[in-house]
Amino acid sequence: MVLTDIGLLESVLMNLVTNAIKFTAHGGILVSARLRDGKVLLQVWDTGIGIAGTDLPNIFDEFFQVSNPQRNREAGLGLGLSIAQRAVALLGGRIACRSLPGRGSVFEFSLPLDDRNTRRRHGRT
Repeated sequence: MVLTDIGLLESVLMNLVTNAIKFTAHGGILVSARLRDGKVLLQVWDTGIGIAGTDLPNIFDEFFQVSNPQRNREAGLGLGLSIAQRAVALLGGRIACRSLPGRGSVFEFSLPLDDRNTRRRHGRT
């Protein structure tokens, strides 16, 4: 179990899943949650168009859009990932991305476990 703000968590996951759907014409999308190093690792995997290594350092910057140099507002404003990054930070985590052009992307972040639940199970308060 994690102790979190469900609204912020939902917002982050919806943003990541929406982006995955938007940029995945073929293949699939996987959303996973698993225990890792005393935390819950949440990941959104896609087989979409991927992101070039030169663009990865900038994808969480406000108004940055990989495929929209003309600033077409119909393609969005480029705020989703920067908002997701701030929300994850508020939840006590850090968001990251791994990606290969033509192969897809993995966006991931970890949230701390609710240690109160662990202490109760082991007879400690």
